[in-house]
Amino acid sequence: MAITPTTLLSETTHTLSKAEVGIHCMIQNVDGSSKKQLQDMGFMKGVEVKKLNCGRTIVCMVSGVKLAVNRKLADQVIVHTH
Repeated sequence: MAITPTTLLSETTHTLSKAEVGIHCMIQNVDGSSKKQLQDMGFMKGVEVKKLNCGRTIVCMVSGVKLAVNRKLADQVIVHTH
């Protein structure tokens, strides 16, 4: 995909908890007190993640596996959407 000025304007970086449901994101960073736990679950820089719902827990697809995390954990995953 070619990068255009329109593409650059539509890209955003935020936490997984604030990402839109149904959007594919790329993990930019994992930081916080639960970094190792999240990495052990598959949340690592460069991995694609898709947020499936936004309820009391956040369900997402990481490397073909559905995972549920609470908001505290999701706030430690920084994603980039495009």
